[in-house]
Amino acid sequence: MRPTFSLRADQGGAVPIEPTPLEGPAESFADGGGGGGGGLHLDFRRIWAGLYRNRWLVGGILVAAIILGVIATALTVPLYRATTRVEIERQSANVLNVEDVEQEETSQDVGQFLQTQVQILRSRSLREAVADDLGLIRDNSFLEKMNGPLPDEALRPEQQRGARRDFVLDVLEDNLNVVLLPSSRIVELSFSSPDKTLSSRVANSFAKKYIEGNLSRRFETSSYARTFLNDQLGKAKERLEASERSLNAYARQAGLIDTGATGATTGGDSGTSLTTTSLTQFSTALNAARTQRIGAEQKWNEARGAPALSIAEVYRNPAVSALVQRRAQLRADYEEARQRRKEDFPEMRQMAAEVEQIDRELNSMASGIRNSIRRDYEIARAQETALEQRVAGLTSDRLGEQDRSVQFNILNREVQTNRVMYDGLLQRFKELSAAAGLAANNISVVDKAEPPRFPYKPQPVLNIALATFMGLVLGILAALARERLAGRLRVPEDIENNLGVPVLSTIPVVQKADLSETLKNPRSPASEAYHTLRTALELSTSTGVPKTLLFTSGQQGEGKSTSALTVATDFAKGGRKVLLVDADMRRPSLHRRLDRFNETGLSSILAAQAALPSAVQEIAGHPNLSFLSSGPLPPSPAELLSGPMLRSFLDQASAAYDLVILDGPPVLALADATILASKAAGTVMVIEADRSRVQQVRSSIERLRAGGARLIGAVFSKFDARHMGYEYDYRYNYEYRESEDGDGGGGGGEGVAGKARRFLGR
Repeated sequence: MRPTFSLRADQGGAVPIEPTPLEGPAESFADGGGGGGGGLHLDFRRIWAGLYRNRWLVGGILVAAIILGVIATALTVPLYRATTRVEIERQSANVLNVEDVEQEETSQDVGQFLQTQVQILRSRSLREAVADDLGLIRDNSFLEKMNGPLPDEALRPEQQRGARRDFVLDVLEDNLNVVLLPSSRIVELSFSSPDKTLSSRVANSFAKKYIEGNLSRRFETSSYARTFLNDQLGKAKERLEASERSLNAYARQAGLIDTGATGATTGGDSGTSLTTTSLTQFSTALNAARTQRIGAEQKWNEARGAPALSIAEVYRNPAVSALVQRRAQLRADYEEARQRRKEDFPEMRQMAAEVEQIDRELNSMASGIRNSIRRDYEIARAQETALEQRVAGLTSDRLGEQDRSVQFNILNREVQTNRVMYDGLLQRFKELSAAAGLAANNISVVDKAEPPRFPYKPQPVLNIALATFMGLVLGILAALARERLAGRLRVPEDIENNLGVPVLSTIPVVQKADLSETLKNPRSPASEAYHTLRTALELSTSTGVPKTLLFTSGQQGEGKSTSALTVATDFAKGGRKVLLVDADMRRPSLHRRLDRFNETGLSSILAAQAALPSAVQEIAGHPNLSFLSSGPLPPSPAELLSGPMLRSFLDQASAAYDLVILDGPPVLALADATILASKAAGTVMVIEADRSRVQQVRSSIERLRAGGARLIGAVFSKFDARHMGYEYDYRYNYEYRESEDGDGGGGGGEGVAGKARRFLGR
């Protein structure tokens, strides 16, 4: 595909633009103007331009919103809000008083507790209590202040009371505001009404009835606990008595006697049976007897084989000691007397007899002591044997008793358990009974509600600010929606982005009365734009401007005739021999603008009623420019154009002239432009700014291309940069002044077109 070119009014040359497929969305404020690449982004320049174009719409909506805000503020009934603050502490009812089952309080538990209290403050029951406390249901003044319903005579009295009650409760709900302050246990209770005193009374009543309701609930909880404990206490007492009777009956039946002495028992009970006591005592006595027997046996074993006088017990006997001393004394005296007398001396025999007598007494006493030791041993052994037999008997009895005491211990433990439970319940019941009238309150009023000095509604400054903001937002949204729904082509980028057609030139808007004078001035923005168009056409193909060039548009009045005439004149001034043909055989206009006749023209040539040389008219002041009018209006221009004479005419004109420019009819609803475009070497689409819609122009271009037209590009006509909001993006005020090197002087400035002509050598 051959390259095409686009020249902008603010550019000094042609930039090649490859044609893109005729696809893409309508004008979008999210399109940055890139025409296809990259992601979506906001084009603030386009948004601002859209708002600028719809500034009166935005301003009107803004003013209307402000007026509505002022009216609403003036009509709003003043409302007074009174606020009371209460502090809510966490206090749980501890009925069981068991620390092991109490859970540690967490922040989540505290939050749930406070939210529960907030819901209680909003409950219907509390509102009913406040209404009854202040007598609001019977108070007609309250109903009047709150726009309450008038009594309906058709309803029965109870129905009227019900309706009034429902209204009062709804008003209390709608005007009550409960706020839990962040990171605190403070709750704000606010009530709004047209009466400042009423607002404070209702707010304080809510706090009062809330505290009273909390105390009532806590007292009811304590009363229920006492009733429950009393019932459980009676049941525990019955269980204790029954278990004690069962224990006593079994003890009688099993023959178990409990001595009541404290101490450890086999079954783990707190008492000791008679058998156990006897066994314990005899076991102790047996241990003592066995110890005594062992000691006596040891003494007897020592005394049995030893000499009598060598036995310790004999030697320690005082009588034996005295006899031994007496005997020693007599022997000493006997030995002394033996030195002086003979042994048969009577005194000597007497002394010897006393010594013998003492020996016999010592032997007798020693034998007696030995026999005493033996008797002690025998007695101790007999006593031990007897105790062993008794202990053995008691042990047998105790073993039998243990078998019988298993059930006894079970019953005894049940008695002890029931007694402990009964004692605990009795103690807790006494505590609750003592504290029944002392209900600790965990809610306190921090600040009481006072009648407010100023109403909180309406707030004129805030209302006007909100109205201004909402009006501005609605105005902007309306403007953007209007721009979005309009789908008009407003800037040259819209044509390239939405239609895929290069823009050859952008023609600024010119007042119709000043059009001729403006185009005659070569320094005017419009003239410069058309010079740019001429340059773009010369660079549109590798062979220069097409020999036959058709100017058409989507609808009537978009500037195609002006563009065709101006371009033809510009080419003629450049030295080319140009034929300007008015090919719109339905609504011709060029003959009037050029002040030429229309009796013979294109229709005459196509109908074979005239030849080309005879139908062509010259233009005064433009020696290289010739004009062919449309001729008489034919009955069916489409059929006339479809004949073979159109191709013959174009071949003949191309041979006689350097350039043939056709001013064709609009494309929509007509087949004429499509036929002409299929025969012309090039077609230029003229699109009026801020009038042509994307879908309309797209349909026109699709029809042209479907008919085989070679579309070179588009001319964006009647573009008002200031009106479109792009004053600083599209400027045409090229300043002519004499430069230092003499180029572009005031009288000899050639501008863009002149430079292009020098560049092309024409």
